[in-house]
Amino acid sequence: MSWLAADLARAWRVPLIAIVHDWWGEQVNTAASLTGDAVCRHADRVLAVSREMADALEPLAPGRVEVLPPLPSRREAPFASWREQHAERPVLVHVGALHLYQVSFLASVANALRQVGGSLLVICPAANPVLAELRNRCPAVTHHDYFPTHREALTYVAAHATALIVMYPQAEGSLGRPPTGFPSRLVEFVQLGLPTLLAAPPANPVRTWAARRGWRAALDPDDHKALLVLVRLLVTPEGWSEFAADALRAYEDEFNAETIERQLVAELARSPVQP
Repeated sequence: MSWLAADLARAWRVPLIAIVHDWWGEQVNTAASLTGDAVCRHADRVLAVSREMADALEPLAPGRVEVLPPLPSRREAPFASWREQHAERPVLVHVGALHLYQVSFLASVANALRQVGGSLLVICPAANPVLAELRNRCPAVTHHDYFPTHREALTYVAAHATALIVMYPQAEGSLGRPPTGFPSRLVEFVQLGLPTLLAAPPANPVRTWAARRGWRAALDPDDHKALLVLVRLLVTPEGWSEFAADALRAYEDEFNAETIERQLVAELARSPVQP
């Protein structure tokens, strides 16, 4: 959020559109709160990444807040299909930041995969000390460093992954309320057509979204029994195909880049131009 953007919009008499992916109300940062609140109050439209975030921002911009998912890159690779290696040597992939609070769940994933002859692949910087902690706890963990480009990462994942993991574990924000964010990685991942395990507490926005869509591969990070059931289903053609179908449907009707672009353009068109 930027004071400059708000000042320029007023000076140039052009609409101000605020796109919010992380709500400052969940952070202990007074400066961010003052800036974010002020910009939203002046904005002609506020586009929030989740319904929960939109509800939190509504008091700042009554009647001017809408939900806009993160804008993904355009799909280039073909959709994934079942391969025998998914049954023989399944690989679940975690991409992105690796934090200490994720170790317990990811170790459980790796142990469940080891029971079916598979492994967990973590794509993150090699120097991350949490990676060493995870590998010490479970030998069924392999690693690949970050790729030079986002497209290269997606291409590699499409070629090697049986399924992907999105862990969004926050249950309560700093203000004692459920979080409002939504994982942009999920929006990117569904374009591959791969099954994606969503691990988050029930009150988390991604679990609310999953329940609304009937997403079958969603679970609480502490539910080890459900995790084992999901892993065993993933190594069967029927189970894998059902989970992959959820990703394809999400891509086709909600997380398609062109669909989100059209929504953004429509919101811009609705914003009044100052006389």
